[in-house]
Parts: sequence; structure tokens; C-alpha cells
Amino acid sequence: MPMRLSHRHKLTLTVGILFGTILAAIFGAVAIYYDRLDAQAADDQLETVLNAVTRAVPRALENSIEEVSESPNEISVTIFKDGQPYLHTGPLNLMLMEGRGTVNVGQVAVRYMSRTVANYQIVVGMNWDAWSSSHRRLIILFALIWIPLTAFVAWTVWLTTARTFRPLLSMADEARGLSSAGPNSRLAVPHDPEFGALADHLNHFLDKIQEGVTRQEKFLADAAHELRTPLTIIRGQVETSLLRDRSVPEYQTVLRSTLEESVRMSSLVNLLLVSSRSEITPAPVVDITVAVQECVDRWSSQFAEAQVKLASKIEPAKAPVLQGELALVLDNLLGNALRFSPPGSICEVRLEAAEGSTIVTVADQGVGVPDDIKGMIFDRFFHRGSAHGPDSRGFGIGLAICKRICDARGASIQVVDTIPTGATFLVRWSMVTELDYEVVDL
Repeated sequence: MPMRLSHRHKLTLTVGILFGTILAAIFGAVAIYYDRLDAQAADDQLETVLNAVTRAVPRALENSIEEVSESPNEISVTIFKDGQPYLHTGPLNLMLMEGRGTVNVGQVAVRYMSRTVANYQIVVGMNWDAWSSSHRRLIILFALIWIPLTAFVAWTVWLTTARTFRPLLSMADEARGLSSAGPNSRLAVPHDPEFGALADHLNHFLDKIQEGVTRQEKFLADAAHELRTPLTIIRGQVETSLLRDRSVPEYQTVLRSTLEESVRMSSLVNLLLVSSRSEITPAPVVDITVAVQECVDRWSSQFAEAQVKLASKIEPAKAPVLQGELALVLDNLLGNALRFSPPGSICEVRLEAAEGSTIVTVADQGVGVPDDIKGMIFDRFFHRGSAHGPDSRGFGIGLAICKRICDARGASIQVVDTIPTGATFLVRWSMVTELDYEVVDL
């Protein structure tokens, strides 16, 4: 596995390379600038000598040559006449060249300048190696400065990042020990704003994880408690029936009771699966009028058997919800209404659309919901008791599933009092528009 560099190494290398590149570019620009200055100064001297010799042609040419030979810059001059060497002075043997520039004569770089006057060709030049030695010394000086300066900057960044990342490393060491320190342990928050905010966010994240773990533990404990009751009943009835031989009707009674508890336990397991499902697929905006009416029709016979009138007032309306989800919500609300509605009372289901909102209402005339538990009835496994005997017992999870579906579909669910008595559950989708969802007609 290849070795991975730490952020400290990466930052040090990045800054070192960037600083070294910029410094080298600056030194290079300075060196080029001074090289041009040297070239300009050399050209000025060559042109001065060339002008002096030009003015002496053709009179007093020898005197001009002698004056040039005494120049401290060791400028060489060669005069060609009709292409042949005529007069010469200086240490360099110059060839017949035109224009100006730099050429190699033997092992020596020569900077030259030439001019033609009548049938004379004048070439002046100087040893450019000796002249540009200061430029080479400047480049060497820059190189000697560049290496320690870049190293110093990289070393400074290395020390600075060590101090900068020290709180983060301390947090890493502290986090390593949190696994053995207990679920309530949290990171110490540094005083600096960057890592302090990071520690705060991590602690908040740990709080959320602990809340989730706590909910799951409570969920498992509550689920085990709810499953224990039907299992205990089934086991007790089976064990009792096996104590002695019984008649066929007695065995049938035990089997029917066992079947009822098995169905109850199966319903509980299905509800637990729906309640614990983590993902809900997106839903389009659909017309829910038919789905609400079908749910009312499905429950009408059960309400009639309980001598409770099930009334409905349904208007055309749309909502972003799947038909199965809406049926599950209405089944739970109507089931609760049926359990808590006394004989002779009325339960009404309403569907209405007004000002961009869709509202589904289930109102009964039962005992109602006390104010002190209205905020808790949507919690899983919360039981509020019943006034109508054992047949009305529930799992305490149906309303929690209703709230979870409503939250996922952008709806709100709440319970208010029915006047003069009873409870009214309202499911509201606010501002349902076809621009926000894909509209599908079922």
C-alpha cells in the first residue's frame, strides 16, 4: 500500500514549491534585467568607439586606432579595406562581420558592432566573457540565496503547521479514547474558532448518534414487551391444553384463541417493519378523492356492527402521497375512532381543498384526547387507554406510523377537540401545487 502524505507534509511541500517557484521567477527576471543592462552598456561603449573611428576615416586613421588601443575596456578594432584586413588594434582578432551581436571566436564570446564607410569596413568588439562575469556571479549569488531561503520558508511552514494542527491531533487522541469512556463522553472544545467549531459539530453529531441509539434501544425494548404478551398467551394456552385430554370443542377454542393472538402478533410485526423503514420513495401529486372514498367504504360495515354512524364529506383534492400510504394513515385513524366511539355516536371523514391546501379530517364523538397527552400520542408504543373493553386495545404504534408518513410527505398531523366531545385528527398538505411535484392521475 503506497504511503500517504499527511496534510502537514502536503502543506509544507506545496508552500515550499510555490515559494521556490516564485522566488526563482523573481531572481530570473532580475538576472535578465541586469543582463540587458550590461548588454546595453557594452553596446554604448562599442558604438562610441565605432563613431570615433568612423569620423577618422580616411584621415588620421592610424592615430584613431592608437587612441582606441589605449582604452581601459580592451576594445578591439579591425578595419577592413575592400574585404581585406587593413588596420588592427586590441587583444581580439576580429573577422569581417556585419551588423551587431555576439559570436564565438575560438573559445571566446565576442560582442561586436560593425559599420561600412566608403570602401572601409570597421568592426569593433570586446571580450563578452570577461564583461558578463558579473552577471554570472549574480546568478550564482541568487542560487546560493534561493536554496537556504526556500528551505527556511518550508521549515517555518512545517513548524507553523505543527502548532496549527496540534488541537486537531489532541482531538484525535481524545476521540480514540471515547470508545472506552462511555456513550456520554464528548470532545473537549478548543478555544480557537476553527477547531472549536469542529469539536462542537462533532459533539452535536455524537449527540444525534446517541439519540438514535437510545431510540433504537427503546424501540427494541418496547417491541419485545409488546411481543411478550401474545407469546405468553399462546404459550399459556398451549401448555394448559396439554395438561390433560380435552374435547374437540375445547381444542378448537384454544386454537381459535391461538390464531387470534398469532394474527395480532403478525400485525404488530408488520407495523414494526413499516415503522422502522428508513427510506421512503418520492411520491407524485395524485388525486386522492377515490382513495379516501374507498377507505370509507371499507370501514363502513365495521362501524355499522359497532352501531357507530360513519359519515363522509369528500371533495376533489390532490396530495403528494402514495395510495397505500394514505390508506394506512386512514386505516389507523378510523381504527382509533372506532375503538373510542360509543354506540350511537357519529364519526365523520372529510376531504377538502382550499387555497392550495389539502385537508383530511377524521372526527369522532368519543372520550377525546386529554390535553396533557396530545403531544405524546404520536410516539411509538404510547397507550392512552380505552373506555370500551379489551377489544379496543391497540399496539400504540399506529399514530406513530401516521406521523412518520405525514412528515415524509410534507404534511402535518395534529389532534384537536371535537365540540362538544371527541377527538378530531387533521392531516394537512399546505400549498399543494403541480409545479412542485409530478402530477399523476390514478
